[in-house]
Amino acid sequence: MPDEKRTPGARARGWILGALKVLVPLALVGAGAWWFFQQRAGAEPPRGPTLAVSRGEIRQTAEATGKIEPHVQVDVQPRASGEVSEVLVAEGDVVEVGQVLFRLDARDAERDLEDARVTLRKASAEVAQARANRDVARAEAADAEATRAVSERGAAQGLVSSESHRTTQTAAQVAEATTSVRQAALQGAGASLAAARLAV
Repeated sequence: MPDEKRTPGARARGWILGALKVLVPLALVGAGAWWFFQQRAGAEPPRGPTLAVSRGEIRQTAEATGKIEPHVQVDVQPRASGEVSEVLVAEGDVVEVGQVLFRLDARDAERDLEDARVTLRKASAEVAQARANRDVARAEAADAEATRAVSERGAAQGLVSSESHRTTQTAAQVAEATTSVRQAALQGAGASLAAARLAV
């Protein structure tokens, strides 16, 4: 083996040469890196424009898309219905309680009022007719009751046949029922009249 024949001095020189082969390139790389960073550190950094400091407002604007919804929304419902003829406010206007927002076409309301007046006059006439019918029925019932009373006395004395007496009793009952029907018709006509008055 050749290493065994080498002297200790030759071996030391081999180690030194091997170490130099590694250390010299490392030293050169380290020196180059040091020189490069020294050059960069010595260079002045690039400067931008400078401004003097002063007090003032900073305004910042942001643009975005989205949907704006109101915190409170109120549905406006007029007491009357009809076609809108005039709008007195614009969208987004602030309004006060009781403020007129729009006007309705009065022609429909006037026509409805005239119809209500006609209905009122008709209901008044129906009440008058029902009252007259009731009064006639009352008179007929009173007459039938008087005839029945006479017939009853006549039947008790044997002057009136039992068949005739039954006929007068039936006529009195029919007249009484007719009076009740006419009274109910009068009350119905009175209710219609009250409703017609409210419509006017």
